[in-house]
Amino acid sequence: MAKTLSGDFLTRIEENRRLYERPGWGGAGSRFWSMVGLHAFWWLLGISFIVTWLWLGFGQHNQVNNWLFGWLYQ
Repeated sequence: MAKTLSGDFLTRIEENRRLYERPGWGGAGSRFWSMVGLHAFWWLLGISFIVTWLWLGFGQHNQVNNWLFGWLYQ
């Protein structure tokens, strides 16, 4: 397989692979951290929606809301 490819082409592939595998410039590690960031973003977005829903749904004069957000009403 390698014999059918020209040396110049293989050199270019090797250079691209080295660039791709540099830390912080792509590769498996970068893909992993991008997925971690994506999960964190959606979890935080979902949690903020739930907290907002609780806040708006229960109001200020509710025991659950007072337990969650009582520090705001001091």
